[in-house]
Amino acid sequence: MDTYAEPDAVTLSKKLRVIFSSLDPNHPPPLCPIRDVFAPVSDRWSVLVLIFLGIESPLRFSALKRLVYGVTPKVLTQRLRELEAEGYLTRTVTVGVPVQVDYSLTPLGRSFLERCLGLFAWLEEQRTLRLAQAP
Repeated sequence: MDTYAEPDAVTLSKKLRVIFSSLDPNHPPPLCPIRDVFAPVSDRWSVLVLIFLGIESPLRFSALKRLVYGVTPKVLTQRLRELEAEGYLTRTVTVGVPVQVDYSLTPLGRSFLERCLGLFAWLEEQRTLRLAQAP
């Protein structure tokens, strides 16, 4: 029996090959450009932080802590520092009593979220389908 690849699968395969043509799975480079760029936004909390900053910005630490349900203060602090170091958000300190610290998206952070919109729509579609199929 002959097998054939669907056009969409072939197109996807070609796109992936073009994007990742420099990567050799048998000899990975010491610093993978994809991993280096993706690492700061690929953990459990970072995308949620960016989403909430994309919805309403600037936000203070306490607001982010409340919105990103389940994150510990330590982990939120770590994620915010990493996202700031990588250029996804800015941290603005206003001197006063008490000191006020606000976080907001940078152009890189906004660009990242804009490119994620299709993925977010697909995820919401999948969630809706699962809810409809639930007993």
